[in-house]
Amino acid sequence: MKEKNEHNEAGMPPAQEATPATPLSLLTLPKKAELTAEVEFRDGVFLSMRYVPRAVLTQLSREATVMRFDNKAGARLPDLDGKKLATGFSRRAVTGWSGMTARKASLLVALDLSGLTEEQKDTAIPFSVEQLDFLVVNCYDLDSFIQRSAMDLGVFNPDHVEEAGN
Repeated sequence: MKEKNEHNEAGMPPAQEATPATPLSLLTLPKKAELTAEVEFRDGVFLSMRYVPRAVLTQLSREATVMRFDNKAGARLPDLDGKKLATGFSRRAVTGWSGMTARKASLLVALDLSGLTEEQKDTAIPFSVEQLDFLVVNCYDLDSFIQRSAMDLGVFNPDHVEEAGN
């Protein structure tokens, strides 16, 4: 009786048939599909966010690049307008917020709340792109939080949404 040899002539195990791999390009989300999540920024302030794909970031960077004349080079050179990129990216990524009040906003940027009553300090501030732009331009870490969160697929994975906070 002959034993079944588990190795080929070169002493290697026999090759197994590989399962054909599905190309990743066939697995991408439809262009109109959006991944969204509610993400806590700080102290009960939640941002309604959308995932920003790399292609959108590239487009926003192009839109925020302006041509400036460089005296040393004697030519017009591209220059990235950081403020324009930060506000454009934030407008694309943030669709709303909850929990934003004048009191909480004053912890993000220097605001004079002396003329407000206690009730006014704790009244919700409605979301608008103008309010968002003001905070993004004036708050030290809001724009970086938005960029970090909006490009992190883990934030938009339903299994990890609770873990996506700051």
